[in-house]
Amino acid sequence: MAFVLSLARYVKRVNGRDKDNINMADAALFALGACAVALGAWKIPAAARLLGAFSAAFVVTEASLTAMDDVKNRALALLEGVLFALAGGLAIAALFSEPIYMFRLMSFSGVKLTLMLPPLLVILHDMRRRIHPESLSELLSRPPIWGELILGLALFSFLGLVLFRSGNVQFIPGLEAKVRNALEQLLIARPRTREVFIGYPSVLLYAFAVNNGLWPRYRELLRIGAVLGFASVVNSFCHYHTPLMFILLREFNGLWTGTALGFLAVGALKYAALPLWGKIKFITE
Repeated sequence: MAFVLSLARYVKRVNGRDKDNINMADAALFALGACAVALGAWKIPAAARLLGAFSAAFVVTEASLTAMDDVKNRALALLEGVLFALAGGLAIAALFSEPIYMFRLMSFSGVKLTLMLPPLLVILHDMRRRIHPESLSELLSRPPIWGELILGLALFSFLGLVLFRSGNVQFIPGLEAKVRNALEQLLIARPRTREVFIGYPSVLLYAFAVNNGLWPRYRELLRIGAVLGFASVVNSFCHYHTPLMFILLREFNGLWTGTALGFLAVGALKYAALPLWGKIKFITE
């Protein structure tokens, strides 16, 4: 159900339809699709792993888009996105807690897919719906801008690093390890790094940028940052050896610490960085 609902809402978004307007035909298709997916996962061993992986990817995508839907009520939109991610994560955890699936599952293969597919889906959505100033065809038909090329290269390098680090705890820098240990000592259930330092701050910074008309060509970086944060939320529920209540406490700690850090970042940008940049421009002009 989580997979079919997330997929249906994404398709509606891309086609410009109201994602929350569900008629009888939509409800019938949803029920039929959910039954078909459930039957396939029950009868075909490999289908269960694919179901979990693609459910996680589309839940992350929908949660991210939901959190960035309403830039006027940014805190409420962020909370709605988090609740959607929690509901999807709980659905995945519940599915693979059933013995019929648990005994067949050697390892969960969806973590890296959850980091790769949602950013691509969000970029395609944004270009189709013109959230990004240009469509994909317009972007490819004009000469490249050096700033976009540099930021694009930096973004893909960062995504590659995130994929490489996923599951490779030995490659964590010493400073980050110290921060993690400090958070564990302080909060017991340490929030995920991508949620606190990338995901939630990116959502709030994106809302501030839209409301103030900042960086129209480069906001996509903040949207991708938000996606990575929500991917971390959903992936927390894919750690089947971790007690569920511990995961929920971790997500609660991630929400309030990440939101606090995001508001601090917005305040620093609004009251320090932008005024300073304005003075520098005034002096140079």
